[in-house]
Amino acid sequence: MKYGVLACAAATVLAFCAVSQGSDFFPLLWPSVSFSLVGASYLGAGPHVFGKRPDGTIVPLLQAFLLPYLVCVWTIWRVLRLVKREPAYNELLPDVIIGRRLLPNEFPPGIEMVIDLTSEFPEPCRIRLSTKYESFPILDGLPANATELTNRVLQFAATNVRMYIHCAEGPGPRSNRDGCRIATAGTQSRSHRR
Repeated sequence: MKYGVLACAAATVLAFCAVSQGSDFFPLLWPSVSFSLVGASYLGAGPHVFGKRPDGTIVPLLQAFLLPYLVCVWTIWRVLRLVKREPAYNELLPDVIIGRRLLPNEFPPGIEMVIDLTSEFPEPCRIRLSTKYESFPILDGLPANATELTNRVLQFAATNVRMYIHCAEGPGPRSNRDGCRIATAGTQSRSHRR
């Protein structure tokens, strides 16, 4: 919710500046609309506002509207990727790896399935085309539907594929908790089949 409030506050300030300062500042209406859409998504409209398609691409029109926000998020992700000192991913089970969004050259070997939890990032084409790909967009800082996510992962775990599950910045407290729940269910599922 805090992200939604912050995005709406930014949208309000930008709109106020655009309107009160005259026509030279009207271009600020674009980021105002962008941050308004983001705020709406976090305050209840959900991740579909970002227009993430099942194939990992983003609807071009929504990407255009959201571009001011997306440029900020994509830039922050690139900077954090360079300065963070933690591993990009961790193995929960021999065939289940969880981590941050990776560039194609960073992928662990043998990945056959990618489950993408991001809403605001298109998945690189090289990754989508080289593995089985599943999009399950969630919003940063908000809980995922853990039951639905676990069921989806278990569906793929039953096929014994080596899978990579990622969000934008990698395992945080919430994704670790969800990852542990998934790993526990996956372990139980795989042990019952043996």
